[in-house]
Amino acid sequence: MKESHAETAIQGQHRKTLLNVLYNEPFRFTLLSHTGFSRGALYEWAGIVMSESNVSISPEVQALAFGRECLEFGSYELDLSVVKDAPMLENEQPTTFGQLYVKLRDAKVEQMPDGFAPWRHEYVTSEGAIVASCERHWRLLQLLRELLKLHSQGIEPQSCTWFYYEKDLSLDGDTVHSFFVVGDERIVNEHSCFGSDEPLVLKLKQESDPIWRSWPYYLEALNKYWYRRFYTETRSGQLMILRNDKPYLHYFERPSSVNIPEQRRTWMLAKVHRVLLIMLMLQVALLFPSLKLPCTILAILFGVDYLRHVWQTGHLERQ
Repeated sequence: MKESHAETAIQGQHRKTLLNVLYNEPFRFTLLSHTGFSRGALYEWAGIVMSESNVSISPEVQALAFGRECLEFGSYELDLSVVKDAPMLENEQPTTFGQLYVKLRDAKVEQMPDGFAPWRHEYVTSEGAIVASCERHWRLLQLLRELLKLHSQGIEPQSCTWFYYEKDLSLDGDTVHSFFVVGDERIVNEHSCFGSDEPLVLKLKQESDPIWRSWPYYLEALNKYWYRRFYTETRSGQLMILRNDKPYLHYFERPSSVNIPEQRRTWMLAKVHRVLLIMLMLQVALLFPSLKLPCTILAILFGVDYLRHVWQTGHLERQ
């Protein structure tokens, strides 16, 4: 009943009104909470309602998706064959993802779209504006924008490597897979996301029948190298280490946490014990003159050990 009310309300409005509804955060939250739609399902369904053409995604593209299961950790490469022939619109004229991507890649893009409009991206080039749209499968626009953004940085996406590091779930049931991207011998994007129903445009790198025996070990070491750089040099990687839910870290050992107050208490007791030993040796030397020399030597040794301990634990006292 709730879904039928929502459909009646939305289908009776103009395209512009529907866009305003979806971009209005409070209203969108109310619509999601009262209809039970997920955000992704709402956008997909609204795209169908607003469509004025017969543009659709082929069943092959819909079948090959990232899915909701955790992906295999490792390095991935770009494979656009699954979306190359996906229908899109260029300035309201039919085209394909591959044709539009090549045209924008070769054009001199002077201004990128902001990425907030889910079905319509406008690219400003030296030859004029190019409006890319795909109302039936708006995530293709996000993929197109991400690839062109790499091109704007002087990086060829086909030569990049995507490294998988996390799967996340939203409260409304959406699944997102996160990668960091390596290109030109550096991490060029530390947080590249793909939804569970997005076309599977990344495939796991697999080396078959290597000539050199050491090659598989070299590739494994290379993966370790980039994962460790990600966890130590990027903000997203460091937050993965610091998170209280302790997500899995690939090729990286999470530093053990130290209880500073407890450690300070332990070291303080060690200092007190050393002082008591020094006082004990001095008392014995005073009470038993025959033991004065050995007790004095022991007191000096305990004193040196006490000073060494104070020097080693000085940084903790300042915390």
